[in-house]
Amino acid sequence: MQTAISNAKEIQFIATVIRANGTIEELGVIDYWHKNPIKRFIWKIKRFLERK
Repeated sequence: MQTAISNAKEIQFIATVIRANGTIEELGVIDYWHKNPIKRFIWKIKRFLERK
């Protein structure tokens, strides 16, 4: 899938799973994009440190 994000300032993809039995599982932010490359870099560092 290809999208045009030229007018967007910030984009977050948040995943939620709804099971057949009705339970809801929040997976959280799975991807993040910001026009400012410094903010993108900081987000990547935070994700890296959270995984350790």
